[in-house]
Amino acid sequence: MKILLIKTPRKAAFTLSVDSRRFIRSYDRVIEEFHKGHVYISKKHINKVFDLLESDDQDGIDRLLEAEKAQALDATSSATEFIRDLKSVRKILREVADLWKQIKRDPKWNTFRDVLRGEPKLRKGR
Repeated sequence: MKILLIKTPRKAAFTLSVDSRRFIRSYDRVIEEFHKGHVYISKKHINKVFDLLESDDQDGIDRLLEAEKAQALDATSSATEFIRDLKSVRKILREVADLWKQIKRDPKWNTFRDVLRGEPKLRKGR
């Protein structure tokens, strides 16, 4: 999920991802499922797993498991580092969401404007 946020090219798309708090809710659900005793993983269908968790669709998750499109791993007390990492990332996502609320204009636009203003051929009066 972190990679998806970093690769999001447009401010609007990034803002939607962060503001919708979808990533944060996904982490909440993974942490909740961990405390219930299991974690779901999938290389190709993890977004579907998150959607199903979000809608409490255990039958849908079971179908993915039966089709071997996802796996359920047992969460053990020895996995404290895993849950600590999940909580740490969730905290960072919340901080990013709060910081991003302060951004009113796409930073790329400001950089583009500055480059144009610095270009002699594009200055007014020429």
